[in-house]
Amino acid sequence: MQSSDITFLVQGPIRERTKESLQSIRKSCPESKIILSTWQGEDISGLEYDDLVLNEDPGSLKIYLDDEVVNNENTNRQILSVSNAISHVKTEYCVKTRTDIEFVNDNFIKLYEDNYLKYSRDSDNTLLKQRVLISSINTPNPSCFLQFVCQVSDWFFFGLTKDLKEIWCQDLITQSDYYHNENNVPDREYKNGFYFGRFSAEQLISLGFLKKHNESLPTYFRDKDFIDFTNRLLSSEFIVAEPNRIGFTFLKYRNYCELNFKKISDVKSYLAFYSVTTNFVRWNQLCSKYDPTKRESVKYFIHEKLCMLFSQYLKKKIYKL
Repeated sequence: MQSSDITFLVQGPIRERTKESLQSIRKSCPESKIILSTWQGEDISGLEYDDLVLNEDPGSLKIYLDDEVVNNENTNRQILSVSNAISHVKTEYCVKTRTDIEFVNDNFIKLYEDNYLKYSRDSDNTLLKQRVLISSINTPNPSCFLQFVCQVSDWFFFGLTKDLKEIWCQDLITQSDYYHNENNVPDREYKNGFYFGRFSAEQLISLGFLKKHNESLPTYFRDKDFIDFTNRLLSSEFIVAEPNRIGFTFLKYRNYCELNFKKISDVKSYLAFYSVTTNFVRWNQLCSKYDPTKRESVKYFIHEKLCMLFSQYLKKKIYKL
């Protein structure tokens, strides 16, 4: 695969480092096309791209607590800015990324080529033509104490354009569907103070994709009946890896994306997210578990147990549970 086979769909508002974000793509993948999908009225002067999609803002969704708006959710904005722009993609492969993510290399290409056929896929959960590469950050391990199910990170997607269309071309969420009294959400303590309704933003996007294929879906963000389903979905339809393994950084969350030994707080932040997400090693472990032609590796097993131990420490330290 060459960079000319790939289009970068960069979506979101114009941010402080959007210029650097676009320049990083030019440097890492000089032959790739760049489509910038943003909002009408945004200042796009001085930005480098090949195609521009200016969207009409669909507005935010409101989250209520006792009839008072406590948060606004931008999920519809993300769905619209991706689904409107992806029809402009003419290459076989596509990267969906954000206006605040910066690429440091093109490692994601080899990572994808080395792994999309490495394991067999679950015939009962084959929803895409090929696996899609995603970020481990914000893709929780549903088997750890958090038990967030059917959540796939919305930061980065790489795969066949037709597969990204299948994921992202979905109906917008109506306010009536999303309206939810936060007091009625079970296990609220596992939100750690965040207001996000019955599901997180990432879960809503994943569920919009899954409902095209599945009648049975989770009822809320920790629906434990869907833990095994989520593990099978991640192993069969995705490749999950850390941002530094993929080749990008997210400056807003840099201490979660890059291991910085100079500050103990950064080391703790990195290990915290690493232990509770489906990282690349854990993804391999899942694939080995569900692939009848493979044997589960002892090193994967040990890695899983270490992550579980650290996550239990986090449960007591951060969540006080």
